[in-house]
Amino acid sequence: MKKYSLSFAESIHHIPKNPERTATRQIEWDIEYIIWNNRETMTKTIRKQQEKPWHRNNYISCIPLTDGEGY
Repeated sequence: MKKYSLSFAESIHHIPKNPERTATRQIEWDIEYIIWNNRETMTKTIRKQQEKPWHRNNYISCIPLTDGEGY
């Protein structure tokens, strides 16, 4: 897993190298990008977070998940 952060202003026009396995989350005024080794691991992590109440630090996939992914 690789992580890097950008300011909110920088993140508006940023396109990650591997958007299919990249997720973001907001930490304070920065946007953190996390690139997983594969999409399956990312989708499982996001689905586990969706089982709990929403929190602003939850991961959001750059490419939306389909209904069957992660289960």
